[in-house]
Amino acid sequence: MKKRVLLLTLTIAVMAVACGKQENDEDIIGGADSPTVIELESTSNEDQQQSDEAVQESEEPNSEESNTEESDEVITEDQALDAVQNYCIQQNPDLEDMVDSGDYVIYWNVESSNEEEIVVVYRSYTAAIVRYYVDVQTGDTYVTEFVSGITDGEEKTGENFNIRDYIEE
Repeated sequence: MKKRVLLLTLTIAVMAVACGKQENDEDIIGGADSPTVIELESTSNEDQQQSDEAVQESEEPNSEESNTEESDEVITEDQALDAVQNYCIQQNPDLEDMVDSGDYVIYWNVESSNEEEIVVVYRSYTAAIVRYYVDVQTGDTYVTEFVSGITDGEEKTGENFNIRDYIEE
């Protein structure tokens, strides 16, 4: 019985070692972590034509570049205030009717501003005080909320967006 167990153990060990080797005794290496791309040089004229077209397109004015130039402009207090209102109404379309009804205390104000940041405060119909911190250069905006009697202080909501997406021209 001991011979069978020893033979079986030896056979398993040999098979395990053999599975890790190829016929030419090279180690097997696992698969790639990501897909592999192999680029082959082409001698056809199509590739030359495509690269010529790409050069021509890069020389033409690009509409994306003009948008980048516009985004280099500093956001004003009025733009930030209007954009935050647009954002809030887009997130809650019923808000516009609530504001117009006069039945709710809802308002937006520029609370503070400096050369780096504009803070727009929104007083929600739920009495929550929501602040939008707008980077005047990039338009990146994060949101905090304070609800009297519920939260101890101003807390980040995790809501982040770019205010430039809500500025109407």
